[in-house]
Amino acid sequence: RALWLVLSMLSLSLLLVVLGAYTTTRAESLNVTGYMSGVFLTAAIVFLSFGVIASFLCLMIDGVGVLLNMDVRPLKAGRCQYYSSGSSYVYENFYTTVPCWNLRESCTMTVRSGTCYCCDLYNCAGDYMNSYFEFVGVQSCEEVFTLYILIWTLTGVNLVAFFTGILTAAVLGNI
Repeated sequence: RALWLVLSMLSLSLLLVVLGAYTTTRAESLNVTGYMSGVFLTAAIVFLSFGVIASFLCLMIDGVGVLLNMDVRPLKAGRCQYYSSGSSYVYENFYTTVPCWNLRESCTMTVRSGTCYCCDLYNCAGDYMNSYFEFVGVQSCEEVFTLYILIWTLTGVNLVAFFTGILTAAVLGNI
């Protein structure tokens, strides 16, 4: 049982690293930390407690910190726009000023090329709402949905790694 648990933890760790690295590179303005637990678990399979703690922290940071502040309702309703400079390069530093409006006011917002922005979530007064209102480095607003699903998947794998790590540490401690 101990060998199977250690092998499953190693597999989960590698999955976390690969999925986390892929998710992190999908958008420039959204930081994802879920892969760090996989790095800790892979590097320190003997010191499982570091990986278990890292899984829990990544679960809290991504699951609570990022996902609860990522409102996809304006995206689903089609109220977000995508700005591209017209070139084939996503990461060019072309900026433009776009009109932005929400239920209370209207203003202008400066966005960079390769950005999906949601005026519904942007506060024109300058202090931003808790939600993310722009996603820099994406190729379309539909890609933000993929990012949302990837972060939820990464959070779920971290939850499985957390409980599997506790179980593995208990079995190994019993031996």
